[in-house]
Amino acid sequence: MSRKRRHHSGEFKAKVTLAAPKGDQTTPELAARFGVHPTQVSQWKSELQEKASGHFDGKGGKAAHKNQEEIDALCQEIGKLTVERVFYHESSIVEPGAAREGVASQQRRSLTTYFRLTL
Repeated sequence: MSRKRRHHSGEFKAKVTLAAPKGDQTTPELAARFGVHPTQVSQWKSELQEKASGHFDGKGGKAAHKNQEEIDALCQEIGKLTVERVFYHESSIVEPGAAREGVASQQRRSLTTYFRLTL
């Protein structure tokens, strides 16, 4: 029977990785002490070393800047899609009394051309 995957808290990971650089114990000994696989200890240690420099950069450093760029791009895309949705909704409305097929398709074509020109 297989064991369920364990999820370790950030506090636990920090405790394990901060015990590693002391040099008192080897990686396998640390793994046995904390009940995790030695590979996991090595991965957490390298992750800590990679992210430690970002801690001193202030406000997340490059990662925060990258996240902000992604957020800006997504907001721009949301705005564009909202405009398109409103446009297509308005262009699908047919004036009362107009023949549904002829006038509606002509209105849509002219509005689509207008929309493309305004972008």
